[in-house]
Amino acid sequence: MRLANRLILTIFAVVTAIPSFAQITGRVKDGKGMLESVSVVVKDSTENVLAFAFTEADGSFSIEQSWKDSEGDGGLISFVCLGYGEKTIPLKEFRNGQTVMLESKDFVLKEVNIRPDRMTRQGDTINYNVTMFKQGQDRTLADVLKKMPGLEVDASGTIKFEGQTINKFYIEGLDLLGGKYAQASENLSAKKVKTVQVLQNHQPIKSLRGVQFSDQAALNIQLADDAKDVWTAAIDAGIGAGDGCLYDAKVMAMLFGRKRQNLSMYKANNTGKDIAHEVADLAVTQRAWQDMSGLISNLHVSTPDLDDERTNFNKSHIVATNQLVRTRRDNDLRLQADYLWNRQHGETYTETQYTDLGGILLSEENCTTAFDNRLKADVNYKVNKEKLYLNNQLRGYVDFGQSYGHTLLNGDMTRQRIKPRKSYVTEDFETLKTLANGNILNFASQSTYNYLPGQLLTVEGETEKINLKGFESSNVFSFRHRHRWLTVKYEAGLNVKAQRMEVDYRGGKTNEHYNQQDVFLTPSINIERGSLRLGLSAKADVMFVQMSGEDDMKMRFILQPRLNGKYTLSGTSSVTFGCSYSESQNSLLSVYRTPVFTSYRTKTYHTGRFEHPGVLNASLRYNYNQPFKGLTFGFGGTYSRQINNVLYQSAYNEPVYLRTPSNRHYDSDAYTLRANLSKSFYWAKTFISLSASQNWNDYCLLLSNETTRWQLQASNVRLTLSMSPTRIFSYELKSSVRSSQQIARGNVGKNSDRLNTFRHSLDLFLFPTKHWELALENSLHHNNNHDHSTFNADAHISYKSKAYELRLACSNITNDKRYERRTMSTTTDTYSIFNLRPREILLTVSFDL
Repeated sequence: MRLANRLILTIFAVVTAIPSFAQITGRVKDGKGMLESVSVVVKDSTENVLAFAFTEADGSFSIEQSWKDSEGDGGLISFVCLGYGEKTIPLKEFRNGQTVMLESKDFVLKEVNIRPDRMTRQGDTINYNVTMFKQGQDRTLADVLKKMPGLEVDASGTIKFEGQTINKFYIEGLDLLGGKYAQASENLSAKKVKTVQVLQNHQPIKSLRGVQFSDQAALNIQLADDAKDVWTAAIDAGIGAGDGCLYDAKVMAMLFGRKRQNLSMYKANNTGKDIAHEVADLAVTQRAWQDMSGLISNLHVSTPDLDDERTNFNKSHIVATNQLVRTRRDNDLRLQADYLWNRQHGETYTETQYTDLGGILLSEENCTTAFDNRLKADVNYKVNKEKLYLNNQLRGYVDFGQSYGHTLLNGDMTRQRIKPRKSYVTEDFETLKTLANGNILNFASQSTYNYLPGQLLTVEGETEKINLKGFESSNVFSFRHRHRWLTVKYEAGLNVKAQRMEVDYRGGKTNEHYNQQDVFLTPSINIERGSLRLGLSAKADVMFVQMSGEDDMKMRFILQPRLNGKYTLSGTSSVTFGCSYSESQNSLLSVYRTPVFTSYRTKTYHTGRFEHPGVLNASLRYNYNQPFKGLTFGFGGTYSRQINNVLYQSAYNEPVYLRTPSNRHYDSDAYTLRANLSKSFYWAKTFISLSASQNWNDYCLLLSNETTRWQLQASNVRLTLSMSPTRIFSYELKSSVRSSQQIARGNVGKNSDRLNTFRHSLDLFLFPTKHWELALENSLHHNNNHDHSTFNADAHISYKSKAYELRLACSNITNDKRYERRTMSTTTDTYSIFNLRPREILLTVSFDL
């Protein structure tokens, strides 16, 4: 509570110190009337751009004055429009609201080479010209996004702008896919996309724009004219050979109109390509889904350092459809459904050294097969108008996953079998109404029923059955009052959670339950004044909790303050910041007392008490984005302090690894520094990106009944470079290094060796004629702890025409079938050997209709 009080005093000091900002306004005209699209640029005495704007249809313009007044003494404001003479006025002589007269002027143009802009900015919108970033080897929209400054696409398909996950992905202004946007980004041909728009500080609810601050960005995909309002299709058919017969197929149908959109597809392959993430929810939203995570999960072979095509022995099938219809009243009705059937096989050898067991080493040789068999569907009706917002979504999910295999654990054979079944249904409703006086009423309710019946075969040869059931409902009512640049919001709500768990093991059954009711009140303010956007809130929560073995409910009061904001320094740079205190959401899965196997050889349980773990977060980041120069730069840091963590004790009762809670608690700290730089050039369509991060994670372990302090240090550096020096040649270079070490506080002798892992790739592309493409793709992985390094080379040759492409590819030319990897966590040091896919040949024909 002392930390919370300090945070509240800090918030009060920030609010009372808010500076005042002004606007530079005026109009531009000629002898005939007002002028539209005149460029208005404010510069300092050294000609650096401070801010800019374009005049509206009535000739008016408005620029936020976010720089210091002293800088305006030598500043200039200039007005530029094609066909008119440029006019420049000293800032100290410009009168607010002044009408500026431009005179027409004839120009004699010299012979020039005209090239379109790569990036332009209009207010909070950045426009990327796809043609200026696309290289000959790029096929999909995602391929081009990776070369756009400020944008990132990670291995899961998640798109980020300036380090933050986007909150919406629009196609021609419509939200067809929700969070499942990888279906478009990784399948939509780059040739069909004209412009990618980044909508900074995007508030998706129209009635909250200018009322509730958002620091997330959205993407809007603008298509080429011949791809709008017409049905298009994409078909891939591939067949090949490796250890067996290979196949890779795709059938897609797409329609992107202003009133109706559809994207439907069937995909299948056994080439290692991961397609499951294309039906995953990737966008980060303000209202998270309430589906429960179970205690057991399917067996998966995870190799994050390598592409899936190297390590994934799979058979995958996906059927998905997305349909959006805009009604006569311009409301959206969306239907989404997808079915995934995925089989994965893996063989690995692993040696795990447990820091929390004093260095005990366990070896495992695994051979497993896992099946994902799941169906998901949702229906969404949305009204999104200036005065009214209504969103109603019904979602259902069912999963029949299972996996089996065998393991040599320290030389002893053990069978494995897991059935982590899961199903849920969710009703999500929200409405906002803007009243005649500008005030806003809001009601939101989300309710979910979860059912997770699971089975696990343990190392003891017995089957453990776990049945989880849960109901959760969140209901919130709020009232917003707007006064000029200040919005005050009062939010009150009731949350209900009821969870049950039944464990059946060796004929003995145990039942546990968890009930929780929250009544809360959250006053908050949002400030948008000049270049400052600020959000402050303080959630006062009265929580009632009852757990197994207790007759009465326990009450706890929690105050959870939050501050987040953005200060725009100029038209190209800004600072974002935030801090908050919260207590982790408890559930039955974090407090149960029954010892439960969560894997075939790992057993754990918790205290059965409400521990009140708290989290204090703080962040600060600077971003620079200059569209005219194709340059983005950012750096910042985060700090997190976890309070009142339970200290667990580990024991190895052969062959079971057991984690039990002690009566001790500790606080832990984590620090992260990140920086990124990306730049694009006109020449050779060059794109260069450099990013770096450093993490320090302090934590405690209980060793021989003594509390010991540790720190896990990790650093990452990544370089990306792509160029197309001539029409017939391009290349892509990627290089990264990751370094990590476990540090024993007060006992240097227990420090682990520093682990350095390197990954490099160089892809070369040759285009001897307009239709032909030859490529050689190389990758090298190695570390400083083992002699073995992994080198892989792939090659392909393709013939491209306007309607189809024929491609012959050979993967893993060197036929290297072994990959070694070492990783560190807070409690383990793990060395693994993975089997790689053998040399394979695939012939594919693709049609773009």
